[in-house]
Amino acid sequence: MEVLAWVLVGIIVGIIAKLMLKDYADVSWFLAVMLGITGAVVGGFVSATIGLATNDVWEFVSIGTTIAGAVGVLLIHQIFEKY
Repeated sequence: MEVLAWVLVGIIVGIIAKLMLKDYADVSWFLAVMLGITGAVVGGFVSATIGLATNDVWEFVSIGTTIAGAVGVLLIHQIFEKY
């Protein structure tokens, strides 16, 4: 169940990033959403590994770490794409 929540948050973050970031104008919708999902899963996995995640998937800490992971992956992609 947790992974499905991470994927949902990743889809939302990927869509928001595509709509808000001017630098993502040349990135496809599919890639933006996939990067968001990847980051959310990585963020959720890291938070579960270090003990921040709880059993409640929709708790603020769980959602915050998945959003942070998704934004982090999107920013890393944006940095490496420029160079």
